[in-house]
Amino acid sequence: MFEPLPSLQLWPYKIPRSRPQGPSKPRPVSLESSLVSVSPRGSESRGADSTLTRLDSRLWPSLKAVAAPQQLLLSENGRQKGTKMNTHLKLALLVASLFLSFFVGAAIFQSIEGNLEYSRSSSFFDCYYYCVTVTTTVGYGHVTPTTTGGKFFTLFYALVTIPLLVITLADIGRKLANLIGLAEAKVLGRVKNRHLRFTMIVTVTLLSGVVVFLLIPGAIFTALEEYWTFMDGFYYAFVTLSTVGFGDLVAGMTMVVGPPGSATSNVYIVALSMYTLLGLTWPATLWVLAADYLYGSKDTEQGQEPGQKTEDVAI
Repeated sequence: MFEPLPSLQLWPYKIPRSRPQGPSKPRPVSLESSLVSVSPRGSESRGADSTLTRLDSRLWPSLKAVAAPQQLLLSENGRQKGTKMNTHLKLALLVASLFLSFFVGAAIFQSIEGNLEYSRSSSFFDCYYYCVTVTTTVGYGHVTPTTTGGKFFTLFYALVTIPLLVITLADIGRKLANLIGLAEAKVLGRVKNRHLRFTMIVTVTLLSGVVVFLLIPGAIFTALEEYWTFMDGFYYAFVTLSTVGFGDLVAGMTMVVGPPGSATSNVYIVALSMYTLLGLTWPATLWVLAADYLYGSKDTEQGQEPGQKTEDVAI
């Protein structure tokens, strides 16, 4: 009378295995894995609609194309930051090595020449300033080696420290030239004539250096040195930074600042060495700017190709 009911077919269902409870470790999720997880997989999902499968095949390449430039930009920014950090670290190591060579060389030169009577080599800071004048090739002549050991030491010391100074000045000059190139792009960006831009930027750099490294130090030397006129101070500053170093005028030889070996005299000698090294970066920057203009370097604005962005210049 009654027909039997058809047997019910349930959807196959797998009971998940029980796992021990405990603190779960978070897994790192990348952009690509997150995009994959939201896309349905036709081979693993039974009964999935074919429309969703076709939508996934069209949507996934678009999402991947959007994510690829962002990942490339992040990697490029990281590479630029690493390059800048490496250049800054290199410059810091060069400057530290240069000053370490001054102090070590002064100690060695004092141990060789310091026992002589009536010699300025008995003072450590006089030997320190001697090493500075040898490295910068100024060579005033107020302190000179008199023994055979001191002369041999001067030969080897100059062969090591002069190239070190040249490399350091070239690195500093390059960074300053890059900064000047950035300022030039912002201030003189509308000037299309390359020769006019170079003339203007070199003129500004030259006049700024004359004021900062010649006129102001010349006035300071006139106030600190006995019987020096302003012309003497200006002349001494120019002879020092041009590495001519006649030796007719040498700062720190009078008793106005303090007697030789005193604390004020030693601080004055260290300040003179700092002034000499900082002042030499001015002609080094001018040399780099001139080389960029003549040879068309791509590291600064003078040698950039049309369309090259200023932000790409590494400082």
